[in-house]
Amino acid sequence: MNFGLELITKGKSITQTDLQRLAVVIRSEIPIELQNLLLFHNGGDLEVNSFYRLIGNTTFQTSSIKSIMSVEEIETTFNNLSDDSTFCESKIIPFASLLGPGIIGIGWNVYNRGKIYIYDWDYGLTYQAASLNEFCKQLVFTDSSELRKQLLTLQEETKWII
Repeated sequence: MNFGLELITKGKSITQTDLQRLAVVIRSEIPIELQNLLLFHNGGDLEVNSFYRLIGNTTFQTSSIKSIMSVEEIETTFNNLSDDSTFCESKIIPFASLLGPGIIGIGWNVYNRGKIYIYDWDYGLTYQAASLNEFCKQLVFTDSSELRKQLLTLQEETKWII
């Protein structure tokens, strides 16, 4: 069960007890999609790790996932960002780190449960997908010619500046 994430390496195996400890740290129930991801792939590097995201109102950018966080990394990241008011108000749990400044998080509150967001130190919080499965469908290989072709098609269809 990998939700479309092509993992090269798996992290250390965890149990429900580890997830319960994480829930205490973040003071919230962990969405089932994230529980399943962590139980099967607690940390690890990705082969298919790039996706498009909207920067500002009109520009798409390609971003890449550095790794899926382990439970320990989630706890550390969550605690490190606990003084950041934008992060705290977002009601997300970080679960992946980006190449570059930022993290990918999943919503845990009633209004955003299961939704995927990018929290970027430069651009703030942006919505990315309605679910982890939908987000995984957005992942693409990073072949530059194919990527450029897809971006140009996207620009043509949406009239957004790339």
